[in-house]
Amino acid sequence: MGLLDASGKPVEPQRRQLARVRWYHLATAPTAIAAIPGLIYSTGPRCAQTKKGDLVVCKTPNDVIAAECAGHALAELVGIETVRWGVARAGAELVFISEYQEHRDVLPFLEARVATNRDLLDRLLVFDVWVANIDRNEGSLVGRAAVSQKAGFIELLPIDVERAQLLREVSIFTVTETSVREMLPRGRLLHHLPKDGPTIDRMIQRIGGLSAQDIRDSLDRMRVPDGSLISDVPMLDLDKAVHALQSRARQLPRLITEALEHV
Repeated sequence: MGLLDASGKPVEPQRRQLARVRWYHLATAPTAIAAIPGLIYSTGPRCAQTKKGDLVVCKTPNDVIAAECAGHALAELVGIETVRWGVARAGAELVFISEYQEHRDVLPFLEARVATNRDLLDRLLVFDVWVANIDRNEGSLVGRAAVSQKAGFIELLPIDVERAQLLREVSIFTVTETSVREMLPRGRLLHHLPKDGPTIDRMIQRIGGLSAQDIRDSLDRMRVPDGSLISDVPMLDLDKAVHALQSRARQLPRLITEALEHV
């Protein structure tokens, strides 16, 4: 039996109130960012300064904006801390915003074992397989100084989910045919995957425990940020996206087992 009020009537469970997408106000026009040596930025990210003086990374076009908003919202839903993110206007152009982090090349910190949350790599593996992200590489992690540690330690944060196939409305049949090997971390990042069974199992269970309403509410955050409709960015078909993500979540135990066979 559910909860009852003082008069004995059933109490409807309250849906969690999720914050809408954050709006940023830019003070400068976006300019190109130099890539980390050895990497190529496929979406041409740019850097700008907000009116509050913060440096931010700006991304377009519309399908990238939608995928990034959805990916960051879902990551937060399953307990993965992200950089602060939102949207802004650069002139007439809408751009996805993520706040710039001091450490853009995290491999030296991973190799020196001074990243305080290396378990993030295991959790991201499960998340990336869930949303069918085919581009997790060393350039899609950044770092910030770890508050509770001595100097030199960093906390890892994920960025760049614009190639998550389920968030770009790629056919579920196409996603099903895509090998999970393509969703593994690439390059040297793969060698730092902890492969901790309990951490991986907890993330599988957390995603598997999401209701359709949980996913819908999370994705719906991007539709009306701060009362303003993002009318110039076609958003995901919510019904299709929720169905695809729930279906994929049920397959995660098998898919992760398959993925780890290639590590």
